[in-house]
Amino acid sequence: MDNVLIAIDSSESSFWLAFYALGLTRRVKANVSILMVVDQELMEQSGEDDEWIGLPERRLESLIAEESSDRARIPYYVAHGSLEQEILHFVQENAVTILVIAKPSGKDPKRTRRFLEMLERISKQTSCHIEVVQKVLAQRER
Repeated sequence: MDNVLIAIDSSESSFWLAFYALGLTRRVKANVSILMVVDQELMEQSGEDDEWIGLPERRLESLIAEESSDRARIPYYVAHGSLEQEILHFVQENAVTILVIAKPSGKDPKRTRRFLEMLERISKQTSCHIEVVQKVLAQRER
C-alpha cells in the first residue's frame, strides 16, 4: 500500500490541498497524511497577503475534524521550519512513496524556479514519486 504525503505550507492558497487529501482518502487505498509546514522565511519571500482567521494549525485541525468520517480519517502533522527540510525528514522517516504538493500561486518566475529547484533536491534525496498540483479557478461567463 502506498504512503502518500500531502505537503502544504501555511498559506491560504495551499490550504485547498487539504480538501484534496480528504477526498483522496475516500477514493484510493493508501495511507494518506498531511504535513503542514510553517516556514517563516518562505512566507516572507512569497510576499502573499494571505489572511488566516486564527492559527493555520487550528484551521487545518478544524477542517479535518469537520470532514472526517469513520472511513476517511487522516493523520496530520504540523512542523515549524524549512519547508524543504521538513518534507525531506517526513518522507524519509515515514517511507513515503508519493509526495503531493501544490505549485505556488502567482506568476513570479523566481518563486517558481525556487520551487522547482526544491523539488529536484527532494527527488535526488528520496525515492518517492512527486506530484505537483495546481489550483485552477474557472471563471463564469456573464
